[in-house]
Amino acid sequence: MKKIFALALTICLCLNPIISLAAINADAEFRSASITLTTNKLVVYSAMLNEPKESISVVSANLYREVAPDEWEFVCSLPVPSHVAHNASSYGSYVDCSAYIGTGNYRVTATYDADGYQITRNSNERSF
Repeated sequence: MKKIFALALTICLCLNPIISLAAINADAEFRSASITLTTNKLVVYSAMLNEPKESISVVSANLYREVAPDEWEFVCSLPVPSHVAHNASSYGSYVDCSAYIGTGNYRVTATYDADGYQITRNSNERSF
C-alpha cells in the first residue's frame, strides 16, 4: 500500500508542472500558444485554437534583455511574421531576429490575434 501511495504521489508531482504549463498557455479560444527563441536567434510562433477562425496572426512582438535576476528591460519592437492563417485552427511562422539580439539573456513577448481575440505570451529565455 505504501508503494502504491508513493508511486501515485510521484506521478502527481511529476505531472503538476506539465498541467500548470498547459493551463498557462491555454484559454477559452486558444488550446495553446507558444513562442520559442532558438539558439540561432529565430523566433518561432505556434498556436492551436479550439475551433477555426477567419484569421490568426501575430500582431506585436517585443524583445527584452535580462538586466538582473528576473528583471527584464525592453530592448525594441521586433518585426512580426507577415503570415496570416485564414479559416484555420492552427498558426505557425518564424522571424529571424539575429539583427536585434546581442549578447546576454533574452526573451520575446508577443501577442496573437484570432478574429479580434488577443492573448500575449512570453518565450523561453535564451543566453547568447
